[in-house]
Amino acid sequence: MIWSDIDLEKKIIHVQSTLEDLGNGEYRRKERTKTEAGMRFIELDDMTVQVLESWRNVQVKSGESDYVLARFDVPLHKTTLTRILQRQAKIAGVPEITGKGLRHSHDSFMINELGKDVLFVAARSGRVDKATTLNTYSHIYASKKATGGKDITNHLIASGFKPH
Repeated sequence: MIWSDIDLEKKIIHVQSTLEDLGNGEYRRKERTKTEAGMRFIELDDMTVQVLESWRNVQVKSGESDYVLARFDVPLHKTTLTRILQRQAKIAGVPEITGKGLRHSHDSFMINELGKDVLFVAARSGRVDKATTLNTYSHIYASKKATGGKDITNHLIASGFKPH
């Protein structure tokens, strides 16, 4: 991801490319994602925007074509990112997590805490098959209480409907 993929003012990331590791510290940005569903816009929260703004100021150089996660104009390798996550987890006193685990935790958070449905989570995560998301998180959806009737009643009352 390069800085021009991020609009900090509008609080969105445009996912539109992948990074290919050519070996020997060489990388190539491919102007497409692995799947069509990978091409997406992701809304950012205020805290993430603040972190990105701070990080951009920390980087030695941060032009529009520079990689967001990079040191000395070279994108960080995924093993480097994993080591950083592990080190920061130890500092914070929380269990270690991988990049893939972080994505899984984010999806679980969207479902459990924010109540987002499978279509929203699948689209945000860039998955082609919504069934994959549903299968992965079906245990979470199944454990949610069925409150449809109560939700409908509360909405009708809040809308001013009064039963006879």
